[in-house]
Amino acid sequence: MKAVLIGLVLAATVALIAPPPASGAGAKPCKRATFETELVEKACAAGGQPAAKQAMKDFVKKAKAAAGGDPDLTCDTCHEDLAPDYPLTKDALARFKKLSALVK
Repeated sequence: MKAVLIGLVLAATVALIAPPPASGAGAKPCKRATFETELVEKACAAGGQPAAKQAMKDFVKKAKAAAGGDPDLTCDTCHEDLAPDYPLTKDALARFKKLSALVK
């Protein structure tokens, strides 16, 4: 009986102090309602803005490696500003498509 009670207390404590998952309804939603890329659309649906940001960071890392370690390739390459709205530059989608071909 004590072991069960201790287990319940531990589980409740972990549930109270553990951070909420960064996905689904608990995550900060993406600002965009329409998406030009499947990568960002899927990430937003799965985990909101944190997931989209991580997906793009992972993409940039892979694209940078595929482009020979281009040090100029950063988030600012395709975004005029970052948080909270992440507006794209005029050529952002074209760059994304070009880099996507390298990453595959």
